[in-house]
Amino acid sequence: MYEYGNCIRSSGKTILNGVANETKIHTQPGCCLCDGLKEKLQAAFLLAGPDSLHDVDLQIRDITSNPEWEMAYQYEIPVLAKVLSDGTEEILPRLSPRLGVELVQKKIAAALKQ
Repeated sequence: MYEYGNCIRSSGKTILNGVANETKIHTQPGCCLCDGLKEKLQAAFLLAGPDSLHDVDLQIRDITSNPEWEMAYQYEIPVLAKVLSDGTEEILPRLSPRLGVELVQKKIAAALKQ
């Protein structure tokens, strides 16, 4: 996995039904919950096993860079979403800051399979 700009990329990309596995996290600077989730996501993306996220792309979005995102998510961040086959986003259930990395990996993998 490597990071550039606002995107964390895995070594590859899984294509399911013609669409890449892609997730987005909406954050803002100075948000400790956002920073904590980003750290757990980065660790979860490095884990191997049956729930591996190696073939999933994660885009980090700073809501302060887009007025629409800021209006939609300013009281909800961090917000994790998956990109659907039609390009729209489906907001995923909030992950507790108390969850361990393995459980975060498992929950995201399950959400992407739905």
